[in-house]
Amino acid sequence: MANTVNTRGMWTEVSAMDSDYDAGEDFPIMSIKLLPGQANDILIVKNGSATGPKVCKLESTDGEPRIEYFFGSYFQPYIDYSDCTLSANHGVVIGIDPFYRPFGRYGADPS
Repeated sequence: MANTVNTRGMWTEVSAMDSDYDAGEDFPIMSIKLLPGQANDILIVKNGSATGPKVCKLESTDGEPRIEYFFGSYFQPYIDYSDCTLSANHGVVIGIDPFYRPFGRYGADPS
């Protein structure tokens, strides 16, 4: 079984994680939300790789969702599965700045 990744518009949801997740490139991140499967789920997100700097740690001691806001900070979300404690039915939602338009997909670089 592999991670389930579902992208809709400016949201990417990663669920059923059983291995590392790498976004693959830098994005202007608005928020990262942990949807825990049960109490005591812990999510650690790093920048770029398993050895990259820790960007955030979300811990749900009561089983309720947790969110951290980044207000468009650019980084490459990387989740090292071995650093996290995630129960069944968990989810992670990564919100990308709605005004983000990568030049490769939407036209030439205006500079």
